Amino acid sequence: MKPQTLAIIEAIAKFGSQVEFAVFLNVTPGAVNQWTKEIRPVPARFCPRIEARTGVTRDRLRPDDWREYWPDYEPKEIHEPA
Repeated sequence: MKPQTLAIIEAIAKFGSQVEFAVFLNVTPGAVNQWTKEIRPVPARFCPRIEARTGVTRDRLRPDDWREYWPDYEPKEIHEPA
């Protein structure tokens, strides 16, 4: 399992279910399920909101490209792409 998948699963766990997480982000539960199944990555636009609510950082959610979206963001730890 990819590190970003573990990160999204950790964030979802703080809500109790994929459905509750989907409601928080105003997306379908199917979209959330695709993120957990590694079909699609978590869209970058949701990462700051997820980070603020769960503490799961955007660099963990998007380890391959977070610098492209948030060049001024400084993570506590550098997470290299898998």
